[in-house]
This record gives sequence, C-alpha cells and structure tokens, in this order.
Amino acid sequence: MGRFKFQFQSNIRKRDVIILIAIVLAVATLLLFIYLFWNKPPEGYIAWKGVIDHIDEERDYVTDTWTTHAFARYTYEGKEYISELDNFNGSMTVGMTIDLFLNPNNPAQISTAGTAMISNGLWIGSLVLYCIGAAIAIAFAVVLIVKKHRANRIPTTQQE
Repeated sequence: MGRFKFQFQSNIRKRDVIILIAIVLAVATLLLFIYLFWNKPPEGYIAWKGVIDHIDEERDYVTDTWTTHAFARYTYEGKEYISELDNFNGSMTVGMTIDLFLNPNNPAQISTAGTAMISNGLWIGSLVLYCIGAAIAIAFAVVLIVKKHRANRIPTTQQE
C-alpha cells in the first residue's frame, strides 16, 4: 500500500493576507474607539447602581412596530427615584441590577451611556476580532519563516 502525501498548495499572496489582517484590526480598532470616545457618560454624571423596576412595551399600530421602555429604581441621598432608561437591552430583566449614571444636580436624570458597551457585548466582539487578527498574523509569520528556512537550507550531498 503506497503512502499518501498531502501538500497544501495555496495561491494566497502575502499582500492578500496583510490586507485581511489590516481590515480585521481596523474594525477592532473602530469598536475600541466607539467604546472609549463615543460611549461616554454625559459630562458631570456620576456612576451609580440601579435595579430594573419594570419594562413596558408600546405598540404603534400605524407602523406596526413595538417600542420597549425600561425603568430603573435607585436611591440617591435617601430619596428613591424611578426613571426611564435611555436605551433598552434585550438581556435586561425586572429585578436585574444595572450600572447607570445619574446627574447629581437633578437625580431624576439618568443615562446608561458608557454601560451599553459592556451589556451589549461589543467589547467581546472587538476582543475576538483582535484575537483573530493576531492569530492570522502569527500563522502568516510562521509560514513565512518556515518557507524562508526551507529555501535557505543548503542541500547535502552524499560522498563516498
């Protein structure tokens, strides 16, 4: 029985792999940029904890769409507040503790900006993209090093 030898032949060029790595890292960098700069809490707001008090769904019969409104209960300086959140995440449930930001000058004003990145899992997405980009870059570098090593190997001749 003969030996079967499989050799992977690829027509992928170095330039194509470099472009792929650049695209993956650019998308991951964009997600990180959104996290760091666009998803900040409003100026002057302080970090606080709240609990989802209730969730309402409202139907627009004209457009046949549903809008979900979540309300958080929290206490600030001994007074309890219930305020509507500025965004709703499908993973939110009644009784769930959430991070929010409140305006100390008007504690009834709250924001979840700055917390959406974590609750929506976008940070996981950027981490995954960075890992994919790094894995492709490492694999590409290993292939290039092995290829170069094989090309530079001096053939040995048998002398008798």
